Amino acid sequence: MKRIFILLVAVALVALPSCKNQSKASGETPDYTPGSEQVLTDELKANMENLILSIKHAKPVLPMIQKNSSKVSLTEKEKMVKPNFLLDPTKTNSMVTLTQKYRLLSMLDVDRTIAKLYDMPIDNYTATITKLLAEINDPALKEYFDRLPVEENVNDAFNDMIAAAYRSGRASLYWEGFAAGMIESLYITTRDLDKFMPMFDDQSVADITFNLVCAHENITALIDYYPEMEALNEILDPLYVLNAISVEQFRSQLLSVKSDIENSRAKLLK
Repeated sequence: MKRIFILLVAVALVALPSCKNQSKASGETPDYTPGSEQVLTDELKANMENLILSIKHAKPVLPMIQKNSSKVSLTEKEKMVKPNFLLDPTKTNSMVTLTQKYRLLSMLDVDRTIAKLYDMPIDNYTATITKLLAEINDPALKEYFDRLPVEENVNDAFNDMIAAAYRSGRASLYWEGFAAGMIESLYITTRDLDKFMPMFDDQSVADITFNLVCAHENITALIDYYPEMEALNEILDPLYVLNAISVEQFRSQLLSVKSDIENSRAKLLK
């Protein structure tokens, strides 16, 4: 089944006992091109290879963004009340850094999916996403978006993109996008819990918990090499308390951190 797989959203390592793959990669460590003036050490190269291996079991888990999912259903009456909490894709000219653009791209991809769910026009979303892809000028990211409409196994497309990101020195930027998409998805869920919670089951909730654990581990593992990621870790910090393994727990925890999710979302756009 084809799925709309939001950029770097909902990575679950459900087949692993831990988010980090502790086994060493066999063969030679690939060469990496640093994304800044710092020289990547052999230790970082090895860590990156382990992180790449750990993503092999990635899969989408947020039900409201899964194409053709039987759990995604709005009545015609519900579609009449359009969401007023989505980002305006025409008011994004203030995003000038690569970090901002990766974040915004991921968030708009989430919002475009929700707009489609409500039968809202998506041309402005598509136009802005296309513009951001051109400005970011990341071949792996562009290839990923090109593959989505035709790829039967979106996990393959995602894994290829992540591997390319680490090897091209853009790992920090991809985690910026991952976090932004995850926060945007959680933010949307909290806007109407009664409507969106029925789309979750215990497995998808447990997967989201894994997402946060994995994000935390990967981001903190890279802070020594990309100090700017400390800001991202601080944005996510209030959400690390989410550890639900059931829908009931998830709903309760979302209510308790609803304002934190909203604040984190606002910080992403600064």
